[in-house]
Amino acid sequence: MDYAARRDRALAAIDAAELDALLVTRMTNIRYLTGFSGSTGLLVLGAEPALVVDFRYRSQAQRQVEGLPLRIVDSVFQLWPELERALLVGAHKRIGFDGDHLSATRYLALAAHDGPRWQQAAGLVERLRACKDAAELAALRQAMAITDGAWEDALGALRPGVTELHCSGQIELFQRDRGGEKAASDILVSSGPRTALPHGTPTERELAAGEPVMTDLGAVVDGYLGDLTRTVHLGPAPDDFRELYAIVLEAQQQALDALAPGKRGCDVDAVARGVIADAGHGERFGHSLGHAIGLDNHEAPLLSPFNETVLEPGMVTTVEPGIYVPGRGGVRIEDTVVVTETGYENLTSSRKELIEL
Repeated sequence: MDYAARRDRALAAIDAAELDALLVTRMTNIRYLTGFSGSTGLLVLGAEPALVVDFRYRSQAQRQVEGLPLRIVDSVFQLWPELERALLVGAHKRIGFDGDHLSATRYLALAAHDGPRWQQAAGLVERLRACKDAAELAALRQAMAITDGAWEDALGALRPGVTELHCSGQIELFQRDRGGEKAASDILVSSGPRTALPHGTPTERELAAGEPVMTDLGAVVDGYLGDLTRTVHLGPAPDDFRELYAIVLEAQQQALDALAPGKRGCDVDAVARGVIADAGHGERFGHSLGHAIGLDNHEAPLLSPFNETVLEPGMVTTVEPGIYVPGRGGVRIEDTVVVTETGYENLTSSRKELIEL
């Protein structure tokens, strides 16, 4: 991946914001700009750039990071003092920071120093990350291929008598066996009435014949995350479940058909929400239609009633309408797609017709 080009774009954005430097504290932003994949580090980007890490990451940073000065300290407790030395130089008169990812304690300590003026710059790097480049899309395609394969494997593991927790663990194993680095997030498995929980964390509840099962999974490749949700039924599905499933599937397809550059996130969300509302279930679809995904599981923009971001080619988002009926159960169908010049490319290949196991 071309990290130098990304830093050049970031420097242009820093200059446009009339800043001399940007303090980057979010690790996925640091990875995006440098390639460093450790769990701890601090980045100064601007007139006098530097990446500050401790001795645990000496070899890793030297291997992963090119074209950027490294400041390596002996102890994790020396990171912030070293960061202050890197920041508080004469060239850094106006310093941007991300208030969403800097604690009040750290900010107050930095702001107590005489000299630089601090300016909120939340979202500056995230806006650069919104449109994925070719290397990012390649990683996302591979992550979704592994996720799709693991889901097909999982269909053989979903059977009456096994617990939700067991199924979740099996899915993680399937993803690892297919080449995934790790799970993109907690693998959700819910069954029966618990499918009415949009984020149904797996429990010791046993799957039972005659009930639905909802599974949300995703693998990671080169730091980039896949995301997939499917809902199946153990045994023949009753008519009321079939009806819910058909509504959700239609809502998703209409939303996919509406995806195109120039559309706002809220416009696409409204298409799916309208299908579900017209079917009498509007109050049972309470979350956003989708979220962008990349190095983080939830990135900007959202496909949400409250998000007016205009979609652009290269943005990668989930499309995941759902209906959740308390005490009865629910259905969600989720694909991961990339916006193209003319519409969208679906990175998900898992079948979407109702599966009765």
